[in-house]
Amino acid sequence: MLVRRQVSCSVAVVVVLLGPLLLAACSDADDAERPGRTSTTRGDRITDGAFDPIDGMKASPDQAPISPADVVVILEAERRLVDRCMADEGFGDVTGFDLPYRAEAPPLLSPDELRSGGYRYDWAADAQEYLVLNGPDGPPDPMEGMSEERSKAYVDALDGGNAGEAVELQDVEGGTVGVSTGGCTGEARETLYGSLENSIRYGRAVERLGGAGLSEKLFARTEYRALATAWQECMEEAGHDVGSTKEASGTTIDGYDYGLQYLVARQAAQLSEGKGPLAQAEIDAVAAADATCQKSSGLDELRRELVPEARDEIADELGFEQDQYIAYQHALLERAKDVP
Repeated sequence: MLVRRQVSCSVAVVVVLLGPLLLAACSDADDAERPGRTSTTRGDRITDGAFDPIDGMKASPDQAPISPADVVVILEAERRLVDRCMADEGFGDVTGFDLPYRAEAPPLLSPDELRSGGYRYDWAADAQEYLVLNGPDGPPDPMEGMSEERSKAYVDALDGGNAGEAVELQDVEGGTVGVSTGGCTGEARETLYGSLENSIRYGRAVERLGGAGLSEKLFARTEYRALATAWQECMEEAGHDVGSTKEASGTTIDGYDYGLQYLVARQAAQLSEGKGPLAQAEIDAVAAADATCQKSSGLDELRRELVPEARDEIADELGFEQDQYIAYQHALLERAKDVP
């Protein structure tokens, strides 16, 4: 998941890679303190969102997007680059959160897919990640036990520290998303993604074209909201309260439109109360009800009609063409496979 933080860019931010990218959002007041390159938006569209070309990038209308497992290959390659660089700087003993990456579930599976294989999600890994990141003392600190001098050296090695510059790209909503140009993080991203701007574009695309981003775009349509409401009523009759309010990319949406989102929230709630992860029986029951309710409400049929158009709209807002993004994905995956 792409994470935006409101932070002062004059203060070093330790970045530990847990999603496609962990980025810092910088307020305008700090821009003068930490120089950087910025992009602009025009209306609701980012003006320079197209990916910088990299070797092997060839667009084709018949090319399918890479899989969630392929996304993990890219993340692991980025982490290896950062870890090797940090080891060269004398920080080979620092492992950060020390969590394996987990593949995200495929977005919005059909009723037949749900009946045959559920949500195809690693619930155990989800629980492990939640417990590590939400412990009583917060996430583990990779600088714990370091002296002030060594902590500063660690931050400087990781992202250039306070003296480093940042690449900042505007979001559709007007916020700023940035990454450091310096340190091991900047070096790794430049090497892998072809440019730091590409690293931001890629992380943002993964987030917005995924399940939550698609749901937000679909919920904006009156006909979709009507059938999503019918799906929610069907799910509630089956004993699953999916009408709770959730947050998607900063926008409040009344209720869920897919059982996976509901189950992830339920598991987080259980874990926060000191209970164990979800039982497989509950996951299976929700998937079965989801499949039935998608069919009976007509949500599945409407979703298949609207999703391609919604994805094209999201890509247009982000300033790139879908086929160009998919071509970039495949070229990036091949680069990741070549990282030792």
